[in-house]
Amino acid sequence: MSDELETIGGALRPRLRTADEYRQSLRDARRVFYRGVAVEDVTTHPVFAHAVDHAALDYEMAHSERYAGLAIGPDGHSRYFHVPQNAEDLLARSALIEASTRAGKTLVLLIKEIGSDALLALLALSAPLGEPYSSRIRSFYEHCRNGDLAVCVAQTDVKGDRALSPSQQPNPDAYLRIVERREDGIVVRGAKVHTSVSINANEMIVLPTRAMSEPDADYAVAFAIPVDTPGLTLIPSPYLSTHGKLEAEYPLSATRKMVETTTLFDDVFVPHDRVFMDGRHELAGALARGFVEFHRFTAISYKLPLVDAVVGAGLLAARVNGLERAGHVRDKLSWLISYAATLRALTHHAAEHCTLVDGVAIPDTLLVNIAKLQFAQGLHTAFQHVQDIAGGLLATYPAAEDLDHPVYGAALGRYLESAGGVSGRERLRGLNMISTRDPRRGIDRGRKADDPGAVRSASRNGLRELARRPGRCPLAADLSQPAVAHHMANSGRFGGRTAVVTGGGRGIGRAIALALGAEGASVGVVARSREQCEAVAEAIGDRGLALPGDVSDAERCGRAIAELTARFGRPSVLVNAAGISPVRGRAERQDIETFAQVINVNLVGAFNMTHAASGPLFEGGGVVVNIASVLGTAGSPLLSAYGASKAALIQLTRTLAREWADHGVRVNAVCPGYVDTDLTAKMLANQQILSSILEQTPMRRLAEMHEVVAPVLFLLSDDASYITGAALPVDGGLAA
Repeated sequence: MSDELETIGGALRPRLRTADEYRQSLRDARRVFYRGVAVEDVTTHPVFAHAVDHAALDYEMAHSERYAGLAIGPDGHSRYFHVPQNAEDLLARSALIEASTRAGKTLVLLIKEIGSDALLALLALSAPLGEPYSSRIRSFYEHCRNGDLAVCVAQTDVKGDRALSPSQQPNPDAYLRIVERREDGIVVRGAKVHTSVSINANEMIVLPTRAMSEPDADYAVAFAIPVDTPGLTLIPSPYLSTHGKLEAEYPLSATRKMVETTTLFDDVFVPHDRVFMDGRHELAGALARGFVEFHRFTAISYKLPLVDAVVGAGLLAARVNGLERAGHVRDKLSWLISYAATLRALTHHAAEHCTLVDGVAIPDTLLVNIAKLQFAQGLHTAFQHVQDIAGGLLATYPAAEDLDHPVYGAALGRYLESAGGVSGRERLRGLNMISTRDPRRGIDRGRKADDPGAVRSASRNGLRELARRPGRCPLAADLSQPAVAHHMANSGRFGGRTAVVTGGGRGIGRAIALALGAEGASVGVVARSREQCEAVAEAIGDRGLALPGDVSDAERCGRAIAELTARFGRPSVLVNAAGISPVRGRAERQDIETFAQVINVNLVGAFNMTHAASGPLFEGGGVVVNIASVLGTAGSPLLSAYGASKAALIQLTRTLAREWADHGVRVNAVCPGYVDTDLTAKMLANQQILSSILEQTPMRRLAEMHEVVAPVLFLLSDDASYITGAALPVDGGLAA
């Protein structure tokens, strides 16, 4: 009989490991060093035994009458390895994560959760990856499922200079990379950080951490290895160690531990059948995001027991202090209940609105991210409310040993008695339970260094200032242009940042590209005319790059972003200014081909470039400004194609603003009125049309170029850091 099957009631069924079998599986040749000392056996180590015992709960639950129905999937394997195919599957997965975290005293077990998140992301991307990777992914998934294995994930690279791509790093090992390709496999070198539960896992899945371009091909790698693979070294963080903690003072965390490591790969060999991505740079970002989309759903699921515990702590404190009926306390309790109920509703709603990708149900990304934001924004307020209800004794209460002192212990216990006949000892237990959830006691870790919000905050402050370098000024002939000269006084606002401007060869796009260059940005200039493109890039100087191409060509947009990233680093600024309006006439007289051409450039082109730039923008945050038009805000007689394209562009702007806010990306639009550009020159040469426009415009004049560029640069700057989803009219009152 296979070790993966057992006979139950005369039938062969998948075999689920026991907690002791899980512990035994960790006694191997894995290399773990804690505080510089080799760890011979993680299952008996005074710190790591707590982590092993904590994770073993996952295996105990599968053999428990109470949890077996939840812990075991419909195919008899662990539910974590069941591929969700609908909302019901996702809700059951969330319920298991919530139940196991509650059993773990509000600390997530993560020993199967995170690994199965990565497996699901790989399965969902199998089709684009193609063979031989698809078959390898399926085989490894079955290996983990059938063996009931504990699986960790190593994704976050050390990253070095975060303004540079992997291939641009002075230290080539700042990101994990392939250093050798052999007939039987690959050899990798580098390090990963924040690797959760690695010391007590059986297998490690390694994923890319960001979007990549062609020069980064050696860094675009995904694979899986046993944790005892030669060359792999795990260095656990001492942060939140359980060592020396008394359970009386730390009732939730003294015996619970989840370990994170810095993970070293010193020329580790990976056989081909364990390699899931090798050089597929164009899919690196998709895989990185795919894992995150699953893992965030896991994360909000395991936050639910913590939030419930905080609500319960507030109610307990109110009862102990006799304040259940006090108005200000009831207000705080109502807020806590609403906070918890909203998070749970969003989590369930995300499952109910899932989408199916290659047979894998993926939770609604927008709702998952809203839930994550709901948790993060409200957590400290929740702690504050509980602390306020508990009172000042929460910070100054005595030790548990004091209650046992033969001289003053009894008196102390009597003085600490509280409402409802609660003894001093019970009151102290309650205070300890509350304080172990207090962020001041180290439970709330705050944001990791690679959290996009933390990166954006640092970028807005010191790091961006340190990255600034004086740039070469545009050519003297261009300095005379008002659109550029107007911004020279503010030179440096975009120092150290990389921008891409479509339609940058002429008109508004050209003026914006030159202004960004004048204010310190490195600028990729995209235009159909190579000559115009190169002229603007040359005017910008060493920080200008010509990227000739048609934005209606999605593939070309992708290559343009890759070329720009390879030259100057990750773009954090995108301006979609490409636009055409070849005809003026009634809709019924226009041919379909011309209408489609306008839509393809003005709308689809903006989407193509924004889509191509999404990976770099998500990596560390950024900003997009779409050049729409006042004609997109109302009916536009004789310009139906142009007006429709700009109206749709405004709607796309608003949609992306809502979808991408959690990635730290702001998306706005500027809606100019009539400006004298190459695009409008022929129309404005008609005196009758010009007179009509001026008559409709309250300010009775056309816009000057710098009057359009200035609002664009404002929206691109940190001065507009709280503005997203706006469609700003710059039209002399035309749309008022």
